[in-house]
Formats: sequence, structure tokens, C-alpha cells
Amino acid sequence: MGALDLLRQHENHAIEWSMSALASENFGVVIAYIIPGTAVLYSFRGDSGLVDLWFAGNPVTSPTVAGFLFVSLAAVAVGLVLSTIRWLVLDTLHHHTGMPPPQRDFRILADRVEAFQTLVENRYRYYQFYGNSLVALLVILPGQLWANRLNWSQIFGLAILGLILFLGSRSSLAGYYKESAQLLGSASSPQD
Repeated sequence: MGALDLLRQHENHAIEWSMSALASENFGVVIAYIIPGTAVLYSFRGDSGLVDLWFAGNPVTSPTVAGFLFVSLAAVAVGLVLSTIRWLVLDTLHHHTGMPPPQRDFRILADRVEAFQTLVENRYRYYQFYGNSLVALLVILPGQLWANRLNWSQIFGLAILGLILFLGSRSSLAGYYKESAQLLGSASSPQD
């Protein structure tokens, strides 16, 4: 095996490692913030020359690294704002309609950090995706209606999507609350 073959093998291993690191370490951020944030940004295509440039909406230009970077950063920022709106509105709605947050004893978290992180990645991130996507849909919809970009079948489809996102958010949050209460017990329960 020559030096070039070793280099290729090393490059392939590095690519596999970085893809698995991306999948395991950043998947939650992608679904919770970047996807909903990108959807909102994308809805501004045609209304903002800057957003058009970022998405290369002009047939004369092609996508650029700078455009990708700006879209990524802007999507995270928009996703964080959507998440704040979700916390303010949707979390409150769920809490007032029969799904209060459980009493958890975070004093025992130090011994269960890995399990809690797994729970967050496997339950709470999906709740964030469903909830943030629902908020994104509610942000996008008025502008699309105002600009007459949607027909009745599209509006009906988006209403169904909104219902699915709402039910998905409720189910994911209920699962997260139940499992986090099991993992962290109750703050009022005595410790062994």
C-alpha cells in the first residue's frame, strides 16, 4: 500500500467521522432551529433581494459559500426567535390544557447527565422541531396569503400540516415530560 493509498484511506475515514459527528452532535440543532428558520427565510424569496442572493434565486447567479454561510447563520437566528415564540405561546398553551411540566429533581442530574442528554435528543428536540415548525408556518402563512401566492387546496394542505405539527408537538412534549419525570424523579420525593 503506497502513501497515496494511505492518504485516501485517511481522508475517507475523516469524512466518515465528520459525517457521524455531524449526525450525532448537530442533528438536534438542525431539526430544532435550522429547518424552521430556513423555511421562514425561504418564504421571503422574491420579496428581498438579499435573501434572493443568499438562496441564489436569480438565474444568472449560482449559490456561493458566502450565501450558504449567511443562510445558515440567519436560519439559526430566525430559528432561535421562533423557539422563543414557541416557548411563549405553545408551551403556555400546552401547560394550560392539561400538560403541566413535571416536578423534577435536578439535584440528581449530575449522576444521570448522559441519560438526560439522550432524552433531550430523542424527545425534546423533536418537540422543538414540531413546535418551531408550527410557529414558522404561522409566521409564513399571512405573508403568503397577503401576496395571493396560495390557492385553496394549498391553504387546506397547510392547515392539515399545522394540525399535524400541533399534535406532534403535544405528543413529543408529553413523552419528554413523562420520561424526564421518571429519570429525575420528583423534587419532593425523598432520596435513598
